Amino acid sequence: MRTGSPDTRLIVLRGNSGSGKTSVARAVRAAYGRGLALVGHHRYGAMLRSLRRDHAGTSAFFYLDVSFPETLRRHDSRPQRSDFTPDQMREWYQERDLLPDGCETVIGEDSPLEASVRQVLRQV
Repeated sequence: MRTGSPDTRLIVLRGNSGSGKTSVARAVRAAYGRGLALVGHHRYGAMLRSLRRDHAGTSAFFYLDVSFPETLRRHDSRPQRSDFTPDQMREWYQERDLLPDGCETVIGEDSPLEASVRQVLRQV
């Protein structure tokens, strides 16, 4: 069963911890304003595929493809940098963990925040 209005927007941002999901989500929200649902997850592929299938409006999925060294560099600038260690992050890190159905647009680590936000907004 399709849910939501045809004019709603669903953006799913995926990537490893420290890849920039929250930064992109906040900037997209600020640029777009009301009427936008943002869902950030790293796992739960079956749930995300179901969400995409059932959402009646525009859905766009993005994967922030960031190397482990860059992930650590970004993590070091986060307020929660002392909440977990680089060793813990290494355990969680999954390289290029894309959903199997090819629905995601990959945004590389060389994309500045502003360019990543523009790309997301263009697709929705």
